[in-house]
Amino acid sequence: IASHIPGARVFTVMATGSMRPTFDEKAFLVVEPTPYENLQIGDVITFRHAKMGAPIVHRIFEKRGDAFWTKGDHNSRPDNEYVTRANYGMRVVAVIYGREDGSRVAGVATQRNATAMLN
Repeated sequence: IASHIPGARVFTVMATGSMRPTFDEKAFLVVEPTPYENLQIGDVITFRHAKMGAPIVHRIFEKRGDAFWTKGDHNSRPDNEYVTRANYGMRVVAVIYGREDGSRVAGVATQRNATAMLN
């Protein structure tokens, strides 16, 4: 999938559970460079959290001015840092789900399909 999207990359997921049930640490995420101004509420994005010093993958749930609030689907509270042009990374365009034993890929869901599953 990633080889067909210019600039796309594939990431693994840390075992935090913050985006369950959409995906967990057995998933692979395909991310693409998307202009900041094209981001929308509902998009799952990557961003660099200043205090944690690590990339975070969470869903945009609110826009305030030129910044976005994000939250993990499984988290009860929003992230404690805005996403801005400076710390934004990429947008998730596909989730590749792995089997429990990790031996094969069990399915692929696009960002749009994953959002629809939650609604």
